[in-house]
Amino acid sequence: MFCNTSIDLICKLQILDVTEAQKVVLQDINYWLNGVFGGAVAIIGLIMNSLTASVIFSMKGTKHMMSYLLCFLLITNNVFLLTQFLNILVYNFGVKECTFLLPNVVYPLEKTSLTMAVFWTISLAHEAYLISWHHDVWCYEPSSSDKSFRKKMCAYSIPIILTAFVINIPRWFSKWLTPSGKSKDTSLKTNFYYVVYYENFVLNILTVFVPITLLIFFNWSVRNFIMKKQSEMKATLSSMQDISQSVSNGDGQKKAQKKTTLKDTHQTNILIMIIVIFIACHFPRCILKFSDGFPKAIGIKILETCERVLLIVNASATPFIYLSKNKRFRGQLMDSLRCRSVSSDQRNAISIKSATTGK
Repeated sequence: MFCNTSIDLICKLQILDVTEAQKVVLQDINYWLNGVFGGAVAIIGLIMNSLTASVIFSMKGTKHMMSYLLCFLLITNNVFLLTQFLNILVYNFGVKECTFLLPNVVYPLEKTSLTMAVFWTISLAHEAYLISWHHDVWCYEPSSSDKSFRKKMCAYSIPIILTAFVINIPRWFSKWLTPSGKSKDTSLKTNFYYVVYYENFVLNILTVFVPITLLIFFNWSVRNFIMKKQSEMKATLSSMQDISQSVSNGDGQKKAQKKTTLKDTHQTNILIMIIVIFIACHFPRCILKFSDGFPKAIGIKILETCERVLLIVNASATPFIYLSKNKRFRGQLMDSLRCRSVSSDQRNAISIKSATTGK
């Protein structure tokens, strides 16, 4: 805690610090909410994110920019979930063997992956925004123009990765491992200007306020575009009924237009749900970021635990959005699981047969 004569106000806030009795309550809440529930969600998220990424890459007709951006988001979310799982093992379940990883690896990697996930989500929203005004991009295939696709992929990935690492450079020097094996803040972490200007303002603006503002703008624009396309489709379908032409031809045109519009609406609804959940789970960071470095009342401590759980939930939510909204994805996932189950049964049968033959 930073405290000197120039910041007496902060020293007076020490009255907000928790008592010993409150610390016991906080430990119980943190154990069950963050440790048990958060740990279970993190494990499920790691498995489902991996399965979702593999299924998306294996699905025919989905190899466009949105698929690759989504898979990069899933991979980044897995890195974040892995860091959270290691934190839970050490802080909630007392697994001391992982302690040496926390200050110099897990902590900076957690913050970097979280920042990167924010930027990947923005890139998804931006791509959907571009798609809204260039309708044929929904069906864009990298095989049609590999050079153009790689160029666009680099235009997204290189700035995202570099910016995330540059923003979080100080994180790699803010904690150190003591000879006793405990993680401890360095003098940088307790510096007033570092906490107030860098963590409370710069990071809050770059990783919370600006991303949420951009996501709301892109999301609203895409939603308005889809509503406009739906109204245009309804108007077109109603006018087609008044045109004297063959019934089969009219039905074919109506089915084609309806299929295209439903596909776009379906894809956009999935993305809108991802963005809405992202905003809901990340918004508490806006408030809690300003409490860094200051004495915190028990209410703020509980909110911090809830914030960590919300971030874990957000990193694990994308596969379940696809499961609930994408029938094709559900079928592909079930087929993938059946294939793996059959392969496992075949391997077991072969091993049993080999053992019997050996006898």
